[in-house]
Amino acid sequence: MGYTTHHSIVVTAGETYIKELHEEARHICGHLVSGIVNSKMNGHHSFFVATDGSKEGWPDSAEGDSRREELKKYLRTQRRSCDWVEVVFGGDGGEADIVDDGDS
Repeated sequence: MGYTTHHSIVVTAGETYIKELHEEARHICGHLVSGIVNSKMNGHHSFFVATDGSKEGWPDSAEGDSRREELKKYLRTQRRSCDWVEVVFGGDGGEADIVDDGDS
């Protein structure tokens, strides 16, 4: 058995940086990365990394955790070019929380 906890990362940046950030996220997290969503104002663009869908403790969950950590490490090197947040939500516990962000 096992329980599920959903982890997702949302990244927002200006037009100058979003394509590079998105490309690297796709390289690290593959098909879990959404397309780029363009906001209507102020030149902000966003994408997100979907949850891996695996139960905690399973190999797929560990791989998802590892890929998210790799992406967050990269995003921290791009501190001036983007804002990002990792959220945890739903699953068996039904709780929602910010577990990491670009300011920590």
